Amino acid sequence: EPYPDRGKCLYGPVWLDRRYATIGRDAQDYGCKTLESTALLKVPVNEWWYQKFHIGPMWQHFGWTMAPLWKWAMLSRSPGHAVVATKMHGANPDTTHNGTMEDWLELNLNCKDLAFRTKKPKAEGIGVLKAKGPRRITAGDIEWPDCVEVANPWRYVLTLCSEEEVHLEFKVEWGRGMWFSDHEGLWRQEKGWKARGMKRRHIDEIRKGFVPCGCVFGPVKNARFAVHRILGMAVKPPGPRHPVWTQDTVNGTNEDDWFVPFEEVKVLQDHNLNCDQVAMEVWCDESSTPKDCLYFGMLEVQNWFQEMRAQIAEQYNHTDTERQMEALEGDIDEWMSARRWQELQGGPPIATLNPDGTWSNVTHPRPFAQGPPPKLEPKMALEEPKFEPLEWLEEELRKSPYDEKGAITWEELHKINTERRMKEAERLDGLLADLE
Repeated sequence: EPYPDRGKCLYGPVWLDRRYATIGRDAQDYGCKTLESTALLKVPVNEWWYQKFHIGPMWQHFGWTMAPLWKWAMLSRSPGHAVVATKMHGANPDTTHNGTMEDWLELNLNCKDLAFRTKKPKAEGIGVLKAKGPRRITAGDIEWPDCVEVANPWRYVLTLCSEEEVHLEFKVEWGRGMWFSDHEGLWRQEKGWKARGMKRRHIDEIRKGFVPCGCVFGPVKNARFAVHRILGMAVKPPGPRHPVWTQDTVNGTNEDDWFVPFEEVKVLQDHNLNCDQVAMEVWCDESSTPKDCLYFGMLEVQNWFQEMRAQIAEQYNHTDTERQMEALEGDIDEWMSARRWQELQGGPPIATLNPDGTWSNVTHPRPFAQGPPPKLEPKMALEEPKFEPLEWLEEELRKSPYDEKGAITWEELHKINTERRMKEAERLDGLLADLE
């Protein structure tokens, strides 16, 4: 029998209940619903919100089409504010601070757990903290810009361990998706048509002493889905008498439903109830709820489909877009050639990080503006070695023999080389005799 989950929804290949028997017979009767399978739960480890939903019934294979799009929209397109860079005034050269227990790296890691509610989209600002210890600093103790509101004021940031005044600054920006950090700013990889490209997000405050901080814009932290098959009426291939599965047949109460006259087969094929059901699980921070995040993902996918439908209905002119793509083909070819030349040279540029934070000895690949990369063939033939490996080892043993007991001596190796040369001479004489 079908196995029900916590939301009383059935898992795996199960038979559709009799109360859904009208689904699919009329367009007005078909209704895809989103059910809350669990209540809004708080994860104790990281204090994220969690909720599970069941979406269905949908047409066969339609769940595998829509579920990845909803997940992609929630993880990659959810907008929001996040801390992108921090600054510790009076920090030591080793990134520690005399007034705090945490160093700069630990401060940036703690800032990843901060959640903000957006008041002004696409706005940015700087949060400031000026305090004296000893005390424990949370997100609510920091003065944030007007464009955001901290959703978890109890979230731990750092601990002040002395009475020295600590001055910290936090750069807050608006964006989408997940970004990594390096010494130049934020970056992430995006898969293109033929290769993966690196996208940069520059931060102006880096020149003022700020250190970039990897972040996740948007409230969604994780999402996963599973597509379950719901079986209704499964009709066998046409024949004189066709076994047809119904709910009574499964229960063993109506043996006549095993066979249906041929003229009724087409009706049952039109009313086939093989459906999909999507089980979606969503984790998000305190700035939103999983239900709102799922609604945003569905709305984003809907707007995407409506835009494509409008282009087809209105006969959108793609000439300008094609011209722009043709204009970029030359730049793309140059970039691909430069990347290939960089790979042949051994990889990306290598530089030395000096103690004062500056870079030196930067080895850049050959710029494409100087012309195409030269051929990697040698300009002259390589010189033949003066000795064969065994002859070289024989010469070295004669100069400085091994002292270990049982090691090979110069005389033994000389005997081996002599026999090898005699066999090689006999082989060459045999080849010459065959040619004659």
